[in-house]
Amino acid sequence: MIAIVCVAVLLIKLLVPGRQPLMPLRQPVFLLSTLILGPGVLVNLILKDNWGRPRPRNVEIFGGDLPYQPVWKISNYCDSNCSFVSGEGSAAMWLVAAITMLVPATWRKGALVFLIPLGLILSANRVAFGGHFLSDTLLSWGVTLLLILAIHHLLYRKTPPLVSDRQLDEWFTVKGRRLQRVLQRLAVRGRRALRGIGRCFCRTLTNTLLLAWSCAFQDAGKAQGRAVFHPGNGIVERRRLASSAAQHACRTPVRADNDNHAERKQGDAGRDRQPDRYQPGQDQRSRKRPPQNFHFGAKEVVQIRHPYTGV
Repeated sequence: MIAIVCVAVLLIKLLVPGRQPLMPLRQPVFLLSTLILGPGVLVNLILKDNWGRPRPRNVEIFGGDLPYQPVWKISNYCDSNCSFVSGEGSAAMWLVAAITMLVPATWRKGALVFLIPLGLILSANRVAFGGHFLSDTLLSWGVTLLLILAIHHLLYRKTPPLVSDRQLDEWFTVKGRRLQRVLQRLAVRGRRALRGIGRCFCRTLTNTLLLAWSCAFQDAGKAQGRAVFHPGNGIVERRRLASSAAQHACRTPVRADNDNHAERKQGDAGRDRQPDRYQPGQDQRSRKRPPQNFHFGAKEVVQIRHPYTGV
């Protein structure tokens, strides 16, 4: 829990560089550095994995199959996570020493009264269950306390200190502003990528719906024998039904009477025909236009042209 609080304080300062830190930054740096270097690196990575001392429950005296090894003798009877030194004892010493050094002087006695029994319980528990020898626990207390005192001297006792609160504040402010610029650029790129993906998705969805609608409409038109509309190219394909339906769609009525048709031709022949060309002074609208209807026998067929293409 203490380590989580320290990491949170540093992250808040890094993400909000313009704000004052929640506590002096040397305190979380001191706690994290002593925890990582003491119980983490020195005890678990260096001593426990390389000393080779078997645990008490694994030696022959307490019913195991390995010989007892003195505390100062390096052996190969244990490959990793051995007895020397105690990790729980190291963590207990870090909890007592590091916290006591940082609390105010008025709270120091009360902190010791609470933390010392807690550390003793954690350490004695491992000894009682055969996890460590008493010498492992005592030496773990010693090496951890020496490391904590050394780091405390570098950060607080030395003149000038290795790093001050002001220097840490400035460093985290500079790095935090640089991190903000990087995050802003990443956010802009992310928004652009999302817009591109959204446009591509909408375009694909629209094309798919148009294609499905066109196919459905075309199938319906084929089934009913009607005009089929293709939305992709705007072409209208008209299929002729019966000859009677096509004649009914024409605007000019069909003249099936041959006698009336012959009388109209005789009346036109008696008139003075003028050449179908433009004469000076003649209105363009008064010119005779060629008939748009073609007569073949008794029926009249109307030429239908497309309003846009003219075909």
